[in-house]
Parts: sequence; C-alpha cells; structure tokens
Amino acid sequence: MKTIKNILFFILCFLLISCKKNDVEHICEERIKARLEYVNIARPADSYNYPVYPGMPEWSEFTTAEEMIVACQVPENILNEMSTQAIIQAIWEYPFVPDVFARYQYQVGFDEVFSENSAYNALTNRNDAGIALLERLKSTNPLMSRVDGEPKFLEILTSQGIFLSQLNEIQKKALIEIALENDNLRQDCGEANNNRASVGLLIGKLLKNVAYEPFIDAMNNNEQLKSFIEDTDYIYIPEGYGNIPQLIIDFANEYIK
Repeated sequence: MKTIKNILFFILCFLLISCKKNDVEHICEERIKARLEYVNIARPADSYNYPVYPGMPEWSEFTTAEEMIVACQVPENILNEMSTQAIIQAIWEYPFVPDVFARYQYQVGFDEVFSENSAYNALTNRNDAGIALLERLKSTNPLMSRVDGEPKFLEILTSQGIFLSQLNEIQKKALIEIALENDNLRQDCGEANNNRASVGLLIGKLLKNVAYEPFIDAMNNNEQLKSFIEDTDYIYIPEGYGNIPQLIIDFANEYIK
C-alpha cells in the first residue's frame, strides 16, 4: 500500500508542476465532463465537490499521499444526506481511481484504494447501490470515454459481491447483457484482449452468483478460471491467460439464451 501511495504521490506532483494555475479550474471541469460523457447522465444535483484536486494550488501544500487521501474523504454528515447516485459520483471523481490499475491484480488494487474510503463505505450501506450501479452501466456510452481506465473501473466497482447480492436474477441477467453489449462495442472498435479482464471479472462473478451450472463445472475443472474469479491475489497476465475473459463471455452468451 505504501509503495503504491508513493508512486501516485509523485505522479500527482508531476501533474501539478505541469499545470498553470489559471488552467486548474478548466482542467477539473474537463475531467468531470469527460466522466459524465461516458456514463451519459447529468451530474447529480447533490454531488460532492472535493475541496482540493490535483492541479489546484492547495494540492502543492501536501507533502505525503496520506495527506491527499485524508483531504479527499467526504465527511460522513454530508454522505448521509447524499443520494446513492451522488455517492457513486463521488467515488467516480475520486482522484485516486487510476491507482486501482497500478497492477494486474485489479481486485487487490481496488481494495487498497477503497477499503478506507468514506464514500465507498457509505455506498456499501445503501440497499439500492446495486440497482444504482446497474442503471449507471445501462446508461454508459463505452465509445465516449476520454478517461483512461474508466470503463474498467465501473465494471470492477459493480462486480463487488455486496452490490451483486442486492440484485434479483432478472436484474443480474440484465447486467450480464449490458456488459456483453459494451464489450462487443469496444471489441468492434479494436480494443485489445488485455483490456477485457474487468468485464470478464464482472460477468464471471455474476455467473457464479446465479450458480450457472455449466460455468461452475468449468471453474471446478479449470484452476486458472477459478483463480481468476475467486482469488483476489490472482495476477492476470494477458499474454499467458488472455483466453479467460473470452471463455467467460462464451459461457455468458450461452446463459442469456
């Protein structure tokens, strides 16, 4: 955790030095706009505005990544008054989201970034979080993303077991169909297979959650597939295990029939 924080700290410091002060507000607005273009929704009216953000003059006063993280925690009293979609938006705009992809272990990266994040912890206490994430994925435009890793992050966030457990079987099937459709669109535009780990993880967890028997049998007979779905420390190396997402997607296409 400390190593990843240090890496991110240096990256954010570099970004700070590279930005002119009079460009800061424009940069922040552009980042939010780019994220909203991907999900194709209006920013919730009760969204949280982080008091500091990379590129702001105040950001240069921080000397450690820990200080940055503390400054970007949404106060609990504010979270209690926010809508579920606004909480998701706060997670969406969290400056440390890119750090989830600092390694191939997506779940490990997610846990390190969000295990102590106030907005994420609040979302896990919302009974409608699964539905809200389903609606957000349903409204996504996978060809509009201008933020690196954005599609993958929404899929990883949605794949957390606590949110999948809030959906009924019809909703889970709808989520699989949406994920497949988005993946097809990205593949038609030439996206490399090594960017399919997140959609494979989401769909694979869903197939396991609904106890789709052919998929469960495959997991029991394929150690790599089982590790990909169940082992949070699993290292996904596209060159070695690039067929796993496609294998999962093949099972999903059979399931939705």
